[in-house]
Parts: sequence; structure tokens; C-alpha cells
Amino acid sequence: MLGMSTSHRNTVRAKHLEIESGYLWIFLEDGRVLRVPTADYPSLAHASKKQLNNFEWIGRGLGIHWPDLDEDLSIEGFLHSRTKPKFFVLSTPNQAAVQTVRGLTLLPITRYQEKIKERIFSKRAAN
Repeated sequence: MLGMSTSHRNTVRAKHLEIESGYLWIFLEDGRVLRVPTADYPSLAHASKKQLNNFEWIGRGLGIHWPDLDEDLSIEGFLHSRTKPKFFVLSTPNQAAVQTVRGLTLLPITRYQEKIKERIFSKRAAN
């Protein structure tokens, strides 16, 4: 249709969230994992584990809403924050490669992140 925006084609969406050791581990649809320190957000930093785990997706993964905390954060906001989050690549043709995209460093996933990934996927399989 004429006049319609096509910007939704480039929208980054999350598909899974884990909260672990003071970090939000946000799994994006494109295969990247975004690691965001909860300490960067006072309401998240002071929240209980129960409050953090009570979240809802906004717009099928465009953002995250914590009803107990009255907090809404967008995936795009994480990507453009002053304190740049780190991305971890779950799989690349060359695991030794380090890439930079939009000023963010894409790192191959380390053993620690691999263990988190395994635990997350084993939890999913058990459910």
C-alpha cells in the first residue's frame, strides 16, 4: 500500500529472556544473545528474583514489561543505550571471528555463555 512504513522489516525482536547472576540474557530472533546488567536499571537492580521473573513481552518481543515493578524497557533501547550491551553470537561460520556492528562488539559465545545456553534449552525440553 502507498504511504505505509516498511521499517518493521528491520525491527529487532526478542524471543526468550533469562535472568541470571545480575544480568538479563535476551535471546534475539536473529540468533544473537544480548547481555544487559540489571545494575544499569535501578528498579531491576533492587528487584527480587520473583519480581524479575514476572515479566511480559511487549509487542511480540519488541520490549519487556515488569508489572510488579511498573517498568517497561525496549529491545531497541538496549541496543542504543549509553552503556553498550554485549552481544554473544550463538553460532557463526568462524567462531574465532570478532565483528563490530553498529558500534557494538559481537563476540563468539564463551564456555560460560554456552553453559547458560545449555541450561536454558534443557529447561525448555523439561517443560
